[in-house]
Amino acid sequence: MSTRVNGSVQMSAACRELLSQRLSIPLGASIALDDLSALLCASRPAVIARLQQLVGAPTLSTVLGKLAPAQFSRAASLLAAPGLPGGGMPVTGPQLTTARQTPDTARAARAELADAVAVAEARIARESRDLTADAFAGAAEELGYVISSRFRGDTASGLELRRQHELIMLLVHDDGTVESDHAGLSDAVCGSRQVELEAAARRRGITLTNRRELSHMQAGGGDLITLAARRRDPSLARAAVLASEQRAGRTVSRRLFEPGGVREGAREARGLRRGGAA
Repeated sequence: MSTRVNGSVQMSAACRELLSQRLSIPLGASIALDDLSALLCASRPAVIARLQQLVGAPTLSTVLGKLAPAQFSRAASLLAAPGLPGGGMPVTGPQLTTARQTPDTARAARAELADAVAVAEARIARESRDLTADAFAGAAEELGYVISSRFRGDTASGLELRRQHELIMLLVHDDGTVESDHAGLSDAVCGSRQVELEAAARRRGITLTNRRELSHMQAGGGDLITLAARRRDPSLARAAVLASEQRAGRTVSRRLFEPGGVREGAREARGLRRGGAA
């Protein structure tokens, strides 16, 4: 019999602090990025003045300056251009040519900021994923499991855990979800061992929320293990990650320090590259 569990990660305060330390960014970055994402999705011209204020704020400038320096630098330069709404410059005399360029400049600035948010969120998602995978790896070793293989893909990380006849295939995704497939035991033992693993991870600051469990009537495991085994890769962790990423075919981002959430605003903002309004 096997047990398949899906859930969303919720980090403890200590884990969130560790994440901020690893990235060298302040904990308050979440609110700043949320505000920026909302503005990037707006179509009002007056939003440029607010963007200029946010870019100059210490929290946001620190986050984007650390995680997406090139994109943020270009955006800041564009937002400092004379004649932009909220820039405080009258559109007269020699500045008339600059004023005519303002819509294009504003649009380019918003596009660069959207790219900066996307890059920053990708960095945050990867670091969050690594922290989560480390917690489960430590939990598994505490319970006597051997990490047979571990693989870090583009958007997911895999852990192949073994103990005697047991096998656990664990996937941690950038969107803050975790998939676990537990096989090799009879009756309801798989479920109890899965609970033990989650409890050990919780002691390390990682809790699964929105938990969904499915039991399979097969000792060899559910679809996560089966799909990975079909690739005939000596590393089951690598096989599971590659199979998952091929199946998903897309990259998702997560909310800063809120591992169970997905940021929709940044994905919409990235559409500015295709001609969004300034």
